[in-house]
Amino acid sequence: MPNSKSDTIPKNTTVVGFCEDPSPYMAQAQLVIAQAGHSTAMEILTLGKPALIIPIKGQIEQEYNAKRMKELGMCETLDFESFNGEGLYEKINLLLNENRFKEKARRYSENARDMKGSQIAADIILELSKRIQCY
Repeated sequence: MPNSKSDTIPKNTTVVGFCEDPSPYMAQAQLVIAQAGHSTAMEILTLGKPALIIPIKGQIEQEYNAKRMKELGMCETLDFESFNGEGLYEKINLLLNENRFKEKARRYSENARDMKGSQIAADIILELSKRIQCY
């Protein structure tokens, strides 16, 4: 991992190395910058955060998730080949200042909550466990 120490980090920015659970950081962020594995993509959707997605080239799952999230209008993408400071700044600025990204992210978060997926999954698991206990 490259050295991420700098004397020019803005006061409103926190640089965190590897952490076991990034969820608390993502929940408090105005914008999420991440790759696009399935769990990360679903967490971003559920949290309702605009995102800058940087998928790993050749990782079909990440490339597809990034493409789909961009089609949904809740993220922008960058690839490693064209990654530079100016492009990063432009994408962050766009995502933080264009309300359409925040609005789309909020809408998909509401949709995720309305689906009650956790409750439905728990009900299915409980029902299956009752069936298994009958044997």
